[in-house]
Amino acid sequence: MSTTRDKQRTTYRTCLHILLLATALGARAQPVSDAPESLWARATLYRDEWGTPHVYADDPRALAFAFGYAQAEDHIEPMLMAYRIAKGRAAEVLGESHAASDEYAVMMGHAE
Repeated sequence: MSTTRDKQRTTYRTCLHILLLATALGARAQPVSDAPESLWARATLYRDEWGTPHVYADDPRALAFAFGYAQAEDHIEPMLMAYRIAKGRAAEVLGESHAASDEYAVMMGHAE
C-alpha cells in the first residue's frame, strides 16, 4: 500500500515542479505586445504619389507593426472576409449559399 502512496507523492511532486518551472519561465518572458503608440514612435509610414507604402523602422517589431497597418489600410475588407470565412460566419453577410462552407469551417475547428 505504501508503494501506491509513494507513486502518488512522486507524481504530485513532479507535477508541482513542472508547474513551478513553467511559472518561473513565464515570469521571465518579455511582454508579447507593445502599445501601438510606442511602436509608432519607432516607425515611419508614408505613401508616395502612386500610393505605394514605404515603411522605415528602428527595429523588426515596429517594422512589422507599420507594415501590417499599411496592409490593413489597403486590404481591410478582404482580410475581414477571410476572417469571417475562417470563423464559419460568412453566411451572415454573403447569404445562405455559404452555409455549407460555414458548417465545414466550424466542423474542422477553425472557429475555435
